[in-house]
Amino acid sequence: MKVALYLRVSTEEQAVRGYSIEAQKEALRDYALKKGWEIAGIYEDAGFSAKDINRPALKRLLKDIEDGKINAVLVWRLDRISRSVGDFSDIVEFFEKHGVIFDSATENIDTSTPSGRALVNVLAVFAQFERESIGERTRLGKLKKVQMGNPALGLPPYGYRIEDGEYKINEAEAEVVRLIFKLCVDNHWGYRKIASHLNEIGLKTRQGGFWNHGSISSILNNPIYAGLIVWNKTKSLRGKVIKRPKSEWIKLKGNFPPIISEELFDLASSRIKERNQRGRSLSSVYPLSGIIRCGLCGMSYNVNRRKERGVVNYFCSSRKGKGSVVCNNRTVNGTKIEKLLVSKLIEITQKEKELILSSFKGENRGEEISKEIKNISTALERIEAKRKKIFELYEDEEIDKAILKERIKELESEMALLKSRQEELYLRQDREKNIEHECSVAKICIISLLKV
Repeated sequence: MKVALYLRVSTEEQAVRGYSIEAQKEALRDYALKKGWEIAGIYEDAGFSAKDINRPALKRLLKDIEDGKINAVLVWRLDRISRSVGDFSDIVEFFEKHGVIFDSATENIDTSTPSGRALVNVLAVFAQFERESIGERTRLGKLKKVQMGNPALGLPPYGYRIEDGEYKINEAEAEVVRLIFKLCVDNHWGYRKIASHLNEIGLKTRQGGFWNHGSISSILNNPIYAGLIVWNKTKSLRGKVIKRPKSEWIKLKGNFPPIISEELFDLASSRIKERNQRGRSLSSVYPLSGIIRCGLCGMSYNVNRRKERGVVNYFCSSRKGKGSVVCNNRTVNGTKIEKLLVSKLIEITQKEKELILSSFKGENRGEEISKEIKNISTALERIEAKRKKIFELYEDEEIDKAILKERIKELESEMALLKSRQEELYLRQDREKNIEHECSVAKICIISLLKV
């Protein structure tokens, strides 16, 4: 019996409960030895939760089972596979489909027996209940912490550091945060312009990289800098994170020092809202936005419209977002580049049309096709007249049955060839009309880009 040892431990279990991978491995080896099983492979998922089955070692195990390399799977406890009843049932069904025995070293369960299979499903229900209970206790613990004014500890936002389990201000970063809010409120600058300015004066992010639209947005929209905690903004539903309605958000004063005042944060929020509304009012359709690529940095060119002048320009998004320090490619006039593209597309379309039509070289086209179709129709009428004449001769006993059959066979063969050719010409005629129509439509669509 070739058995696979599957081991899993989450970070929390290893740290708190002592469910180490090595301890599981030793127990499983002893169990397999007592059973007289041959260990075909050891599959370890260290630091992975049982909430889903998206785990590298588990995927490898299932693949090896499909390939017929495994006869049995041994775990330390059933919840090592999954604590979701649905996922657990699917995996056990997969084992049964491939004739694989599923056994637990600590729960004395063997899925090769009916009672063992029934008990497996019961324990899976309790495993899911335990996981959901742990999740609820964790959530309540975080909620209690937030209600006391303490943010959930993790990687602190830019401007803060964690010291003795509390948020403390990182003065060097805090100065940059204050500058960002000042540029937004006093200068009425947007995310990209602020990022460009910081990059030009040599300021770096915490990771030593360039500032961009996203990094500035994450600071200007984070109330933690005003000493506020907003919690319960999202929830997980069927594995997806969705935003809760604002009525469910929990907003509290934090038990840590703010970097800016609430008034300054509110002013910045108002400036951002104004810019967003102004941006929406100027929105339109620009056919090349995001399609053109910068020849220097490879980023997309986006549109910049000057309302007062009615001018549309395309600019490198990298230069716009991070400044000329990152990319120094120039802005191009939208009208000129759109006209240039349209003329090129029309040229390509015309060449494509000629290329397709050239495939009919040597064949009848246009009026010639119609003329040949008409000639074939006339020939078919003549053949039909001959058929009638032959039948009349047979009825008048001027020819015998053998000659009748021979002549009719010749005429039908000739008729079949003509009909085949006629059908081919009809198809070519339709195809040529379609090409002309498609090219005309394409040309109209391309020209209409200038009017958008």
